[in-house]
Amino acid sequence: MPTDDSTLGWGNRSNRSPEALDTRYEVEPDGCWRWQRATDPRGYGRMRWDDKIRFAHQVLYELHVGPIPDGLELDHLCENPACVNPAHLEPVTHAENVRRGAKPRKLTGGRLEQVLDLIRQGWALSDIADAYGVTKGCVHGHKRRRGIEPVAQIGK
Repeated sequence: MPTDDSTLGWGNRSNRSPEALDTRYEVEPDGCWRWQRATDPRGYGRMRWDDKIRFAHQVLYELHVGPIPDGLELDHLCENPACVNPAHLEPVTHAENVRRGAKPRKLTGGRLEQVLDLIRQGWALSDIADAYGVTKGCVHGHKRRRGIEPVAQIGK
């Protein structure tokens, strides 16, 4: 992982403000704030903050919500490790975070193929999510990772 200030943070400490971080993520249609800078091999955003290399989602959470309670860690409710939206993060125990991460995926095999077909047909992501009992972010993530566009939008 690169560790120079151009990708992880600022060399000039006077420019450290929550507003300056707004240029470091992109707001996705599903509400995720996708980190646009350095990431670790698992996809989590990394940055230099207060002379330390930190997870970007932790820094954004602390700036917008407050300190992460002692003994807790942040769970990505959207299941998107690149997301730094504090509204998509929940402080939980390590055991709970592991339990949630180990749960069986709701969209696998035939169910996933059905969802991908509905995306291609132009269905609203929120309608697909409701029908399959998943979040809109989950559906959008599969769409984005596979580069799928609805047939009606291809070539526009």
